Amino acid sequence: MGGTIAAGYAADFPQTIRRLVLLAPAGMQHAISAERHYLSHVPLLGDWLVHAVFARQHRLGTEAERSLPSTMPDMVNLQQNELLYRGFIRSVMASLRGILAQSFEPDHRQLATQKTAVVAIWGG
Repeated sequence: MGGTIAAGYAADFPQTIRRLVLLAPAGMQHAISAERHYLSHVPLLGDWLVHAVFARQHRLGTEAERSLPSTMPDMVNLQQNELLYRGFIRSVMASLRGILAQSFEPDHRQLATQKTAVVAIWGG
C-alpha cells in the first residue's frame, strides 16, 4: 500500500518529486468480490467470519505459491508466520475497510498530467 500513499503524495506535491516507481500499487484495479465486500462491510459478523477463516485461507494461498521461484528465501514460511503476530488479522480488516476500499485512480490520472517520471510495475 506504500505505492498508493506515494502516488497520492506525488499527485498532491509534484514539485517535490522528480521520479516515482510504483510496484503493484493498490487502488487501481478496484474489483472486489461480493464475499470480500460483505466481510469488510458487515460489522461483528464480518469480523467473526474473517477471524474464523482468514488464517486457513492465508495458509492455503501461500502454500499454492511454495513451488514458485522466489528471490526471498523461505518466503512462504515468512508469510505464514505473519499469522503469529497479534493484531495481524485485525490490521488486514482495517486495510480492507480503509485504504483498500478506495479507488486511487484520480491520483494516478493526475500524475499522468504532471512532469513526474513514473514507472509502474504490475504482475499477474
